[in-house]
Amino acid sequence: MAGAGARRAGGREEGARAPFHGLRSFAEDEAEDFSGREMEVGALVERLRQDAPVVLVGPSGIGKSSLLHAGVVPRLRQMARWEVVSLRPGARPLARLVEVLGLERELAETLSVTPGALVGLLQARAPGPALLAVDAFEEVFTLGAPEDAVALARCLAAVASAGIGWRVLVVLRDDYLGHFARVEHLGAFLGHAFVVGPLSPGALTEAVTGPLRRVGYALEDGLVERIVADVRAQPVGLPLLQATCAALWERRARGPRLLRTSVYEELGGVAGALAAQGRQLLGQLSARDIHTARLLLLELLTPEGTRRPRLREELLETLGAGAKPVLDALLSHRLVVASRDVKTDGALVELAHEALATAWPELARWRQESRDEHQLVSEIDQASELWDRRGRRDEETWGGSALDQALRRLSEGQVPLVSRSRAFLDAGRRREQGRLRRRRLGFVAGGLLLVLATGIGTAVVLAFQQSQREATRRQREMELMSLDQGDFDLVLELFDYDAGALAWTRVPVTEPLRWSLAPAEAGGEGPAYDDTRLTRHPGQVDGEGAWRERVQAPSRAAWLTVWRGACPPSRVRLLRLPGYAQRARREALRLPVPTCAASRAGQVPVPAGWYWRPEVRPEQEVRVHVDAFSMDRTEVTNAQFQLFEARILPLVGGKREAPPKHPKYAHAAEASRPVSAIDAEVAEAFCHFLGKALPTYEEWSKAGRGGEFLDADGRVPNPMPRRQTVWGDDRRVPPANLGGEDAFPTLAPVGSFPKDVGPYGMVDLAGNVAEWTATDATEGDFPGYRMVAGGRWDAPPEAQHHWLVWANHKSPRSFEFGIGMRCVERGRRR
Repeated sequence: MAGAGARRAGGREEGARAPFHGLRSFAEDEAEDFSGREMEVGALVERLRQDAPVVLVGPSGIGKSSLLHAGVVPRLRQMARWEVVSLRPGARPLARLVEVLGLERELAETLSVTPGALVGLLQARAPGPALLAVDAFEEVFTLGAPEDAVALARCLAAVASAGIGWRVLVVLRDDYLGHFARVEHLGAFLGHAFVVGPLSPGALTEAVTGPLRRVGYALEDGLVERIVADVRAQPVGLPLLQATCAALWERRARGPRLLRTSVYEELGGVAGALAAQGRQLLGQLSARDIHTARLLLLELLTPEGTRRPRLREELLETLGAGAKPVLDALLSHRLVVASRDVKTDGALVELAHEALATAWPELARWRQESRDEHQLVSEIDQASELWDRRGRRDEETWGGSALDQALRRLSEGQVPLVSRSRAFLDAGRRREQGRLRRRRLGFVAGGLLLVLATGIGTAVVLAFQQSQREATRRQREMELMSLDQGDFDLVLELFDYDAGALAWTRVPVTEPLRWSLAPAEAGGEGPAYDDTRLTRHPGQVDGEGAWRERVQAPSRAAWLTVWRGACPPSRVRLLRLPGYAQRARREALRLPVPTCAASRAGQVPVPAGWYWRPEVRPEQEVRVHVDAFSMDRTEVTNAQFQLFEARILPLVGGKREAPPKHPKYAHAAEASRPVSAIDAEVAEAFCHFLGKALPTYEEWSKAGRGGEFLDADGRVPNPMPRRQTVWGDDRRVPPANLGGEDAFPTLAPVGSFPKDVGPYGMVDLAGNVAEWTATDATEGDFPGYRMVAGGRWDAPPEAQHHWLVWANHKSPRSFEFGIGMRCVERGRRR
């Protein structure tokens, strides 16, 4: 019974439309059910009122599409008569764009050559204000060809810079930021990124209770808190929240107008609701139909786990007649959704949400089991689509070892292929058979002509042999093109840092530098490329004193690690290595490498040992053991950051905000001031460049408070092991660069406040800039947000941000002129 324990929501009578929408994202006409993102909607609309393009970034399942369609677009229409053009790019983004605009198909080719023509087309459609939104932009990389990404980028850049009243918004999964940044014309968009973070507990509560208020329903007491706690524990929580609430709604108690806890438990909670939905379907299928469902679902995913919309007829043609009832069952269970293709008026089918790829255990297992074959089918499909678009030319089919390996792997299992892909492989097979026949005929003809020993015969044989060599060369080039294999010179230049002159100076390499390349997904410390993926030629010190080595490697994101004697190695995550397009001119990838002395300049050692972790209530403080590390004595300065900013930052996809053109920021860029306006990812990348890391929150706190002993041998006790400030007392005027009365309106040169010094000798821990740490919050109202330690120049002393117990939480993608960094090297002793 509901009784007094029910949480009741007042509202009008239950309407015809359900308040929850399962796995699919919210549409514009469902805005009244979209709750919990009011602050983000307001902030994003304000950003769109400016001329700059906006990149809406966040992980899969965070609610980016719903924020756009059910949050931003309705708000824009409320403010004024905004024209909105929204699309998902698919495999052919320009064709999709002209279709959505209702224009002739031939204009797609015009836009690929003359991107500025889109400006006139949009002006003719609406003078403004207007919005051009590209949702799920990652489809450009997972479904389209590289040249399509560049063509679309040029069009968007033309509109964004035209000043015609049209705003550009791009929605992007954050794991495709690297792909996005290395596309010409798009890197500048990242300066206007809008990061969508996880919902707070209060916002999650509103996302559940808000739609229920519309229909006059309530939840039993304690149920919403339980749902919120379970959702926050899931990596793709929002789609699961909607799926769970939709399941609860279907089994609602109509009399008392309640959603019940007992039903939630029967569903298995948030984690079990989606799995139960999938298992319910599979339980209704025969073993043969389950196999068909497996093939069908995998066809709707890319190898990276993103959605891959498919034409219904093409999908059924690939899988056979038995697939139709299975597809209908998936549609009826809302695990798959259908829409119309604007160009062909055919039916498109796709997964209801990418979350299914990981949250549905059976599908996740199928993906893992078929990863290799799935990757192969995707590669064949992309190659065959390009071959088909270019007129099915024989010279663009696969051949040689690439064709042999594909046919062998396909023969090892029942792998479905669309008719276009089968035709592509058949054409390659016929071409190979013809080449072999010509080779055999060539041997015979060569023998006869050799017997005749005529000059004409010799010329024919030579011409035939030349044609064979040319065919082999073209085949090799096709293989290199398909792999995007680069051929470049890696040039490593050593740099030392002069702390007195606040400048980096080039020093000659005197011995071979040891380095490795590893795929980006290895996380910087995984296995490097082996000889099958990476070819290295003998290196040498060139005439400019740099280490130069010719390298052939796949063009993709990669970690470069360079060892430097006794120091930890310098590591850089490059967004993209030079690829096939740069092979002809064999570009030089020229990178600076800091010396060991430069990395260790100004470090202060902190011995291993116990310290008291600061807490708001001193009686809750506990002893924590922290291993030995060395920390920068000062915050990283603009001078120290300069080499990384000029030479490395463009290659890793990061950015730094320029200071405002306001008198109080006039000195912010001076060499001795701390670097600021960088996000946590850039801060981490800089520390890795030096062979170091951002400090954990525990390391930073110990540096400010000190351990129980200040030396490694336990002979020097800490006089104030539980101090509340780095200097040990609570002075009325803190001796730090805070928002009080001092000579510096904003940033001060590092070390300008000598009494803002901790027990080991680090300065400016309490003021100047707050500092990024490597620790993400795991509890409280900001789970997943990065912890920021220390006070800052704009914090008033009465706010007590200079107290060691103070910690802030920021999105790792935040840029603020009050946040900087310092780095640590772990394991180094006195």
